[in-house]
Amino acid sequence: MQENESKDEALLRTVVAGLVAGAVVAFGLLVLLYFWQFGSQGLSPDQGHWGQFGDYLGGTLNPLLGFTSVVLLALTLSEQRKMLAETRRQAVLEELQRLLSARSQRLDEALAVQFDAYDTPVQFLETSQAGIPRRPSGIIRSLGKSKSVQAQIQRAMVVILSGRINEAQVSALAYYSPVRSALKQLHNLDECLREFLSRGGDPVIGRLYGSQYAQVAKLLYVLDRLGIHPPGLLDFSADATRRLGLDQFADRSEPVLAEYLATWEAKAKEAADAGTPPNPA
Repeated sequence: MQENESKDEALLRTVVAGLVAGAVVAFGLLVLLYFWQFGSQGLSPDQGHWGQFGDYLGGTLNPLLGFTSVVLLALTLSEQRKMLAETRRQAVLEELQRLLSARSQRLDEALAVQFDAYDTPVQFLETSQAGIPRRPSGIIRSLGKSKSVQAQIQRAMVVILSGRINEAQVSALAYYSPVRSALKQLHNLDECLREFLSRGGDPVIGRLYGSQYAQVAKLLYVLDRLGIHPPGLLDFSADATRRLGLDQFADRSEPVLAEYLATWEAKAKEAADAGTPPNPA
């Protein structure tokens, strides 16, 4: 954007300088032509001759100067329109930045919600690699062991990328209310960020938000890649992946996600061939 503005300013200065230089050259040529034609008679003491010389200059230069004035006026109006458009664009960007800040705050609040994974559809987050609960549930469990949604999502990403999760568990995670709320808030933030960048906003802001909410963004990408879309969450597009700086993560996680999809498709095919409902586990 700044590069285009610099080019426009350089073009405007070139046009103005060209018009001024053209007017000066035209004036000089007219004077030289007059004296070349009539200069042999010397300078006339007759005031009428000087009046005729003035009429000659005015009659030839006035149209040129008038045209130059019209061009300069048009350039000035064009520049003013550009300045007005830029002012409006900056105002929109400032409003979008305030909206981004507000949505970021709502996402922070959603990520700060505390919950205990035990006795919930996402209890698998608190199991070991062998699927054994890390601590007992029910009345015996100790108090004060709740974790924030952000911590649970971080744990979920470890479980997912290690290949220790099945389709039913991924769906349970995506549909579990505290997690889904955080994902929805990130989706809203990304929509606002998309509008911000489309209007010339700094792409660095997108990468900063992507770094700040990396785990939530990665989970949203994984769910989209696995074809799991809870209500209110649209597809996580390739553009969103670039906006939030997840390109490298997408490349690294592709083998694991592709293996998940192949395994789930194989199980679904086996169940279909056997004439029984597929077992997501």
